[in-house]
Amino acid sequence: MHLVPCPVWEIVEDCKTLEGFCNKMVPKFSFHSKIPPEIEKRLKTIQELIIHSYYVYEFIDVAYLVTFQTLEFALAIKFQTHNPNNESKMTLYPYLEWAISKKIITLTHAEKDTLTYFRNRISHLKQDSISGLVALNPIRVVGNLICNIFLK
Repeated sequence: MHLVPCPVWEIVEDCKTLEGFCNKMVPKFSFHSKIPPEIEKRLKTIQELIIHSYYVYEFIDVAYLVTFQTLEFALAIKFQTHNPNNESKMTLYPYLEWAISKKIITLTHAEKDTLTYFRNRISHLKQDSISGLVALNPIRVVGNLICNIFLK
């Protein structure tokens, strides 16, 4: 199998080579020692998916979905550490409200609503569409939010 770069990267500055693409497009998350191994592994998978999107553009959407799944997973882990005898079946929005109330993360009401909106949009597709480049900044922002969850 011979991998061919996706033609879209030809028109993006500094992305004509895989190395240039990685330097410009692959998020550099704020990894630290308090991140649970299962979360770090998922964040690295997100980075790998984005690297592979150099060849298969649609992998960005897979990375986008995994980013929101990882956010919910990270919040569930953090909730469990604060409430060891309380098995939660919450979804993203209640987890975000809980984390904000405990000052684990700082988000405005609009930011919380936006995160939930984008998570629901990628998780419950109503039509086939590709987020592509538009998803890269949210992946970066949410990925670093995930890392920061474990600092407090």
